[in-house]
Parts: sequence; C-alpha cells; structure tokens
Amino acid sequence: MGEFPSSGEKEKNKVNTFKRLRFYFMSLYYLYKLTYIIHNRIMY
Repeated sequence: MGEFPSSGEKEKNKVNTFKRLRFYFMSLYYLYKLTYIIHNRIMY
C-alpha cells in the first residue's frame, strides 16, 4: 500500500470526480423538473 501512493491517489481522484459529476447531473435533473412543474403551473 505504501509502495504505490500515486495509484491510490489516482483512484481517489477518480471516485471524487465521479461523485462530483453525479451530483452535477442530479442538480441539473432536479432543476429541469422544477422548471417544468413551475411552467405547467403557469400555463394551466
């Protein structure tokens, strides 16, 4: 484990990037749903 610290760091960065991307897409998705609902409320 102590022999390859760089590969471990790389894995950790990959996981963090994935989490950040997932969070970003979830935020976009909820924002889209929210605007969609508000738009429907205004139209009807």
